[in-house]
Amino acid sequence: MDRSSRPRRRVWIAAPLILVSSCSSHQVPPVTPGGAPQVGWVIMHGDDENPNAEFVCQSTPRTDCIVPVSEPGTKRFSAVHVYFHPGSADTKFSGNIRIGFFGSQNGAEIKPSLSAKAGAIEGESVTGIVTDRSGSHELSIDVTAVTTGGTQQIRERIPITVR
Repeated sequence: MDRSSRPRRRVWIAAPLILVSSCSSHQVPPVTPGGAPQVGWVIMHGDDENPNAEFVCQSTPRTDCIVPVSEPGTKRFSAVHVYFHPGSADTKFSGNIRIGFFGSQNGAEIKPSLSAKAGAIEGESVTGIVTDRSGSHELSIDVTAVTTGGTQQIRERIPITVR
């Protein structure tokens, strides 16, 4: 199935001091079997009217993440959608997700503090201006998932190329 024929999903989440995206044209990344909590993500890009215009990459299946650089007079926007999969038990997620390719000096952060019921998926989305610095950047995930069965650290570093 090509990306343009994927169904549309809506994500409604607020994030302080960051523009928030309310619609997108991507699918929630699938969960791998096993019942353990997981964090999935999708990156899109576009302009200020539609930062979800073009698919960039996602957690599953994994491909290279290449985002267009902002240029003088042309700001590029990107939407980062993060999905919290609780697995087979109710799960509380907390931690830090840093979006290092957004234009501010320190990028942007999502600080999740949410609960997801078994079998449900919770999500947070952040929209920002892509940096004007070409090169290697990263999306870093450092999340703790707590269930009745214990605590699991979810850590991932996703390389992002801005060009």
